[in-house]
Amino acid sequence: MPYYNSQALVGPRGLAGIQRKAHASRDEYINFRMGRSLEVFDAGFCRVGTLICFDSMFCEAWRVLALKGAEAILLPHASRTGWGEKIKKQKQLQFIKATLSELPGRNGVYAADNGVFAVFANQADYNGHSTHGGGAYILDPFGKVLARSRVSLCDQMITAELEPQVLDKARRAAGFTLKVRRPEIYGELVRMI
Repeated sequence: MPYYNSQALVGPRGLAGIQRKAHASRDEYINFRMGRSLEVFDAGFCRVGTLICFDSMFCEAWRVLALKGAEAILLPHASRTGWGEKIKKQKQLQFIKATLSELPGRNGVYAADNGVFAVFANQADYNGHSTHGGGAYILDPFGKVLARSRVSLCDQMITAELEPQVLDKARRAAGFTLKVRRPEIYGELVRMI
């Protein structure tokens, strides 16, 4: 039986869908098969896509989900600060601080380019195999941080209102890239190098 790194999306009516990670990172090639599609699911209050960890590094993946109708993109992560080792608490806290200050920048650009909300959450602490950095944030469709976790190794929950009018405003803006793109000249994007 094949194994996949997967994320289940559960909404008000139960299981909405399952996304399999499409881009394996480092040791995942040994343990998991890669997913073969990027899906968008109805969560009851909005349409949601998921980019699992390394998947979020590919701007094309964000664009595919936006073109399929995603209004919010979930970004569950297991970003490691230590491969196969337990890292001291102070170093973990430094990693969380960097995550909360640097990643919203890249993901904020992707959120704005695609007119979507983005919800990032990273595992925290040592899981018996590796140490994960932690941290969470929520971005609006302009790339602005709506909520951010504290720099802490404690479990935290953050929340933010995902306002439909903000999404609409972002998508109606002059020069919004989904409306002015030219797919006929992007053939190189699907050619392997």
